[in-house]
Amino acid sequence: MDLVTVACNRDFKQVIHQAESIQKFVKPCRHVIIVNEDEVNLAHWNNTLSPYYIEHKLVIVQREHIPYFNKVVKISHNHQQPWGWKSQQVYKLMISKQIDDYLILDSKDFFVKEFDTESFRNVPGNGYLISRKDIHPCWHKTIKAYAEIFGRDILDNFLNLSPPFHINSATLKEFNKYEDLPQLLLAKGIVPSEGLFYSYLAEDAIRSMPKHHLSQTLNIGLANIESDMENLEEILFGKDFDTRSVFSFHHTFLQKINQSHVDLINKKMEQLGFAFKYELWK
Repeated sequence: MDLVTVACNRDFKQVIHQAESIQKFVKPCRHVIIVNEDEVNLAHWNNTLSPYYIEHKLVIVQREHIPYFNKVVKISHNHQQPWGWKSQQVYKLMISKQIDDYLILDSKDFFVKEFDTESFRNVPGNGYLISRKDIHPCWHKTIKAYAEIFGRDILDNFLNLSPPFHINSATLKEFNKYEDLPQLLLAKGIVPSEGLFYSYLAEDAIRSMPKHHLSQTLNIGLANIESDMENLEEILFGKDFDTRSVFSFHHTFLQKINQSHVDLINKKMEQLGFAFKYELWK
């Protein structure tokens, strides 16, 4: 099964770390990277990343080659910034027109233990749910708008949004408004989410899923930056780390940490066998 990452120029260093982690921990597969930029030096991306893909296949795609890209551009004129984060939600789904089942990664995600993409073959999303009552308030308008699109009540449970997130291309292609996905997903006035949208398509599978399951991904600095900074050593070297397959540092977290935090992170990276080193955000 393929891996898919949508990244921009700002994410390039983290994509290098992701590439090294794929080389080190992931069984051979194809990795499709969609570069979400108007201008990109594809030769630089290819030359830098290719050495990590001796046993894996690397495919780098500019966003203009994603199906219905022109519809996304047209919609962008009616949206405020930051647009890149919103548009990537569409590309994560529209790539299904060109490839079969795949796992979505964020550019900040990197693997920390042995991982086989095929282990997700029969897993909807990332394999665990979040209840409607636990959905962050920023998504309340979103889940209501998507329910109206599908002509259904708001779901009681949704696929949790943490990557790796399995997209079944056949499930998407059965949607009778597939070509309208860009304008539906990016309805004005909501915070778009490919995972919440896909939850309505995977509703039947959700009903048979366990409601409580530990995510394979640990996201640092996504919601509790100050707490994560204070407890970084315990997060990195505590028992919880060993239960996860994928780890990530949100860019807002990396922007705020000091040298002592960077040293802790690099100590953990060295322990995991990575050559990649983090630096203070510039």
